[in-house]
Amino acid sequence: MASTVTKMNIVTNPLLTFAGAALKDARPKQIALSGPAGFLGSRVLGCILDAHDYRREHGLEPGEVVLLSSSPGNLMSRLTARYGAQRMTSVRATRVDYYFQHDLDSWRDQLGSLGMGGPDAVFINLAALAGPIQSRPDAMMAVNYRAPMAAARACEALDFGHWIQSSTQAVKAERAGQVPYSRWKAMADYSLARLDRLPVSVLTLGLLYCKQEGVVGQRG
Repeated sequence: MASTVTKMNIVTNPLLTFAGAALKDARPKQIALSGPAGFLGSRVLGCILDAHDYRREHGLEPGEVVLLSSSPGNLMSRLTARYGAQRMTSVRATRVDYYFQHDLDSWRDQLGSLGMGGPDAVFINLAALAGPIQSRPDAMMAVNYRAPMAAARACEALDFGHWIQSSTQAVKAERAGQVPYSRWKAMADYSLARLDRLPVSVLTLGLLYCKQEGVVGQRG
């Protein structure tokens, strides 16, 4: 049954229709994924697992994904129940804290101790905090700016091949600080663009809609 589901995913995923040849030619990737339980992150993870299945079907090493989570044990339990143990063999999870983990050393040592680094390593930063937390006035700065920038500098030190950042669609007034979320995201974008040795892609997503669930997930 699991094999049948996997083959159906391979056939129906548009990513594999358009990028199948590139996936077969590419080297296996190490992917660090933040925000894996969110609206966008959960869908990105599903596509990564489909790509891993596709490579396995063609006799290739799938690569691996390391999920960055505040509750890695619970996350892995939920994902194993959803995807099955066989599909999760290329997935690990590690505990991170975007509220407090703001120094380069802790990020470098954590990612490095997991064996991550080099040109085939990719960090996909989808973790974000869109609104304030009453008990933590600095929460939006911590999650949207300080933590990702410490992680990015650690990735640069570990010679990662790529950093992919989910940002905000905002007008100039919002980026100037009238909307705190946009302000901290814009500052992170600017800082990422100034890194000398880390290739960076910043994705600006204005509106995400899931037709299966009929819900809107994010507005810039």
